[in-house]
Amino acid sequence: MAAPYVITITDARVKFGDPPTSGSAYDIDSATLDDYGCNVTQATIAASANTVDVPATFCSPASQTAAGSSFALTLEGMQDWGRDDGSDSLSEWLFKNDAARKAFALFLKDETDPKALGIVTVIAGDFGGTAGEPLTFSGELPILGYPDIKDKDGNSLRPSGAVAATGATSGTPGTFTPAGATPPANLAAMTGITATPNTAWATGSYVVLGDSTHAHWSGTAWASGDA
Repeated sequence: MAAPYVITITDARVKFGDPPTSGSAYDIDSATLDDYGCNVTQATIAASANTVDVPATFCSPASQTAAGSSFALTLEGMQDWGRDDGSDSLSEWLFKNDAARKAFALFLKDETDPKALGIVTVIAGDFGGTAGEPLTFSGELPILGYPDIKDKDGNSLRPSGAVAATGATSGTPGTFTPAGATPPANLAAMTGITATPNTAWATGSYVVLGDSTHAHWSGTAWASGDA
């Protein structure tokens, strides 16, 4: 019987930065991201199970089946507003980028595999707290689609169902297909995406891309912004 495999975090990395400007949202170069790990006390990719209702038939009762999980990057750390040691402030970065989609990388040991990459929607952290105690913050940053967790050899462990988008349906916002697919990184990456409907989208319709910008189908091509 194999002995238990124990991982203890002693020198991890938590990095943030701009998402890819071309290709898939998974094409993240962690070397281009800024490391904020020294101000983080806990970082976890938390999974939440999802289910889909299956209606009753003539021979079986109603039931549920598993769907792709949802993920979020949970953070706890030290508030570092106004730091003057030459390092970037994580508290200030989170606040300045509130609601924006940004790339992240989480390493369990320095900058070696295994690691996790992905796109999060940034949520601002806390400001202030209890007198006489170190100021801390906590937050939950939703992850776009599946995080791209790598094994020790750098190979992606994403499930086969975690695929890139092949279609986009109008709405406010619209959705990408297949369900759970990762949106294209930006407008240029919308090439080849099938629009539904294939006529000009109704005024105000759009889909949200990996870089947080909007796009719509003009009737002949993908265009930036809302219809």
